[in-house]
Amino acid sequence: MNKRTIRLLALTQILLAHGAFAQTLPMKVKGGHQLGETAEQFFGEGREKDLLSACAAKDFKSVTEVDKRLAKQYCAELADARQKAVGGKRCVYQTAGDSTELRTDTFTFADGQRGV
Repeated sequence: MNKRTIRLLALTQILLAHGAFAQTLPMKVKGGHQLGETAEQFFGEGREKDLLSACAAKDFKSVTEVDKRLAKQYCAELADARQKAVGGKRCVYQTAGDSTELRTDTFTFADGQRGV
């Protein structure tokens, strides 16, 4: 075999190994989610699932104890974000975040999956 063929084979093996490794380790992010999960998965578990259930039951005190009007508005925004994301539209969803860390989390969906 000539040197060029050997280099090409070596490069191919490295790229294949790298691709396989990257697929086996999904990147986890705060909030218990991970990059690449589907919109159905995202909204079907964790805090988002609990909030959607509370909104459907009109249990606005579970959503926020601050103001019923704000809770209704948040429920409408959450439902809209879920509908767009599951429907495959590009969507940006911002959570209330973690009050202990004084942060908000922003999630972007495209083609029904959560991305960067």
